[in-house]
Amino acid sequence: MEQISPTGNPGLREIAPLIPEGLPLGLRNYWYPVRQSEELDRDAPIAVTVLGERIAMWRDKNGVPHAVHDRCPHRSIKLSAGRVLDGQLQCVLHGIRFNGEGRCVLIPWE
Repeated sequence: MEQISPTGNPGLREIAPLIPEGLPLGLRNYWYPVRQSEELDRDAPIAVTVLGERIAMWRDKNGVPHAVHDRCPHRSIKLSAGRVLDGQLQCVLHGIRFNGEGRCVLIPWE
C-alpha cells in the first residue's frame, strides 16, 4: 500500500514509512554478503535467494566464485540443480554449460 511521505512532501511516494518508492530495485546495485566463503566449493553449485531473486553460485577451477540467475534459458530448470564441470556450470537437464559471466559456452548437440 502506497503512503504519502510523513515529511509532508506530496511528491515523495513511499512503499512503507521512510522507504521511498523505487528504492527496493535500487538495492540491487549494491554488494551483499550471502554466504561464508567456505560454504562455496568447486564440486557443486548452491542456490541462494537475494532480494527475491534466485541465484546459482559456484567456484570455477581456479577457485574464483561466480553467481548467475538460477535458471537455464533453454528449459527454465534451476542451474543450481546441475553440476560444476571443468569450472563451468552445467545444466542437469541437457548438459548446456555456462561460464562465470553467465554466457553459454557449450551446447552438447551442436
